[in-house]
Amino acid sequence: MGFTVLVTAATGNTGRRLIPQLVDRGVDVRAAGRTRSPERDGVQQVRFDWHDESTFEPALDGVDAVYTISDPATWFTKSFEAFLERAADAGSRRVVLLSSFGVDHAPADDPMRRLELLVLGSGTVLRPTAFMQNFSENHWHDQVTDIREHGRIHLPNLQAPVSYISTVDIAAVAA
Repeated sequence: MGFTVLVTAATGNTGRRLIPQLVDRGVDVRAAGRTRSPERDGVQQVRFDWHDESTFEPALDGVDAVYTISDPATWFTKSFEAFLERAADAGSRRVVLLSSFGVDHAPADDPMRRLELLVLGSGTVLRPTAFMQNFSENHWHDQVTDIREHGRIHLPNLQAPVSYISTVDIAAVAA
């Protein structure tokens, strides 16, 4: 029996890039989400929904580690805490949480900070800045032309330097 990692939000920005990196390393992957990720050898599909705790146990059964994101569905509920408890009960030894830059400076009652504090005792928290793919896959498409033509990015605060990171690199760190 190999090492198995549960990847929540398997079709998301980082999840869909993490899965092939894990498979290439010989890791068994359980792709969890409300929608199916692309079929691939070494990847088991499992239905998962933060609003339906009955999906937690089938997703967690037999996993050694978990990759998850700070999903808004978990911010105001006990579902994330219940999920972590069930992960520990199922034998998962490691949790990697994708959070967000600066959350470590938020007050303890901030929803995203609460998630981090739950994970920090037994896992790893990743806090990247902005995704580089925001310019090619998401809501900042209009910026691409200005980047190509003028070599600059225009955002509301021109004085604040921001380092953009590829979601491929985030997935590599998580792997």
